[in-house]
Amino acid sequence: MFLDYFALGVLIFVFLVIFYGIIILHDIPY
Repeated sequence: MFLDYFALGVLIFVFLVIFYGIIILHDIPY
């Protein structure tokens, strides 16, 4: 059960990092 929550947390963390990374890259003027 712990591994399920851990895997879910990792997936959400990776998704958020990629999501915010794309936003930050698009916000850079150059």
